Amino acid sequence: VTSVFVITYTQLFNAVIEEIETGLQGMAKSQAVLFDSFFENKIINNSNESFSQADKEEAMVIIVNAYKKYSDFNLSEEFTIAEIIDEQIVYIVGIEPNIDHIPDPLPLTTDLAEPMRAALSNQSGVMIGIDYEGEKVIAAYEPIFSTEWGLVVKIDYSEVFRPYVKSITITIIFAILFSIVGSIVFIQMTNPMINSLENQSSKLEEVIQVRTKELEDLQDTLIRNKSLAALGKMAGGIGHELRNPLSVISNAIFFLKEVNTGVDEKTDFYLGIIDNEVKTSERIISDLLDFGRITKTNPEKTSFDKIVSESLAKLKIPENIEIIKHIDQNANTVFVDRQQMVQVVINLITNAYQEMSEGGKITISSSKSEEGVYLIITDNGPGISLENQKKIFQPLFTTKPRGVGLGLSLSKKLIEKNSGTLTFKSTPGEGTTFSISLNNSMDKF
Repeated sequence: VTSVFVITYTQLFNAVIEEIETGLQGMAKSQAVLFDSFFENKIINNSNESFSQADKEEAMVIIVNAYKKYSDFNLSEEFTIAEIIDEQIVYIVGIEPNIDHIPDPLPLTTDLAEPMRAALSNQSGVMIGIDYEGEKVIAAYEPIFSTEWGLVVKIDYSEVFRPYVKSITITIIFAILFSIVGSIVFIQMTNPMINSLENQSSKLEEVIQVRTKELEDLQDTLIRNKSLAALGKMAGGIGHELRNPLSVISNAIFFLKEVNTGVDEKTDFYLGIIDNEVKTSERIISDLLDFGRITKTNPEKTSFDKIVSESLAKLKIPENIEIIKHIDQNANTVFVDRQQMVQVVINLITNAYQEMSEGGKITISSSKSEEGVYLIITDNGPGISLENQKKIFQPLFTTKPRGVGLGLSLSKKLIEKNSGTLTFKSTPGEGTTFSISLNNSMDKF
């Protein structure tokens, strides 16, 4: 009976070791990928092939916080990062539950720190080896290629082994003394262990799912950033070249309208179509160029009244669209970049009336709270579908047959440049409300 118990516990112990190795390796790989993805994103956004010490420190804070948030083995796992400096292994980060510490440097030729030496040699895997203190550990190790760092997540082997040794000893004693009830004792002891393993496995699966979702989101962001970078280069290269011929066409249309006034209605009609298409093309080019080169803000004291009036003066509102303006004089004065705000209001009003081809109302109002002032633009159009509400601020997303889908994304960036926020509420079939929230204090600039 005793041998059966020992074999069973050994199998259970091996299963736990494999489960822990899989979980540690998943955590180590996800941390390393998050590091490399962070720095790749930094390189894309900064348009250069290197990153600063501040970037490293920022990445360190993000990854350490993520590790503390999602690590949950119910064991004393330790997370360390190190690099090679002057033939020494120099630790940058060391984290245990409720304790942050940095281990002392070790010579590169040491027999200690087996997992970290493997990581710094650009190896990836999991082992049972000796750590920097000479303790036997279960450890997963990964290289971080973007910074030439090594990353290790480990658990003391004794912490895993000790409960099983104790359980085997108790089992043997009970088997000798109480052979009759041995099977009952076995069941009572193994059931909690199995339940613990199942709970631990479930928690590991949840951690891996969260990390997988984070990686998928980060990958989507990186792909979008690469697309926007390519779009910016293309826009900068051809935007001005396209504007020149469009300007020539606009001048030619103006001349033809002047010489054709009252002569041929059909010609006037088609000249109007050409003129509208040229303006549409110019607006698309402007969106492309503006999105890639948002300059710093030039804030000034102005008012919602002035911003809205200037915006409406630049728009040709369709005859079947009614504009209702209610600007509260107690919620009127703001300190913002007026030109950028005009651009945002034009985008929001244009989007509203383009969605109401059969006519409707656009109400422009303002309000005030302790946090700041608000400019609110509401329409009674068809609203935005629940599926599209998740995407409307994404660059290059559009439901229109023409356009490149940069208007709302650009507007959101401009509002954030002015220390504000752009939010919306929409009910399909009833209409949409966009709210620009601004802090009216000059201290924000």
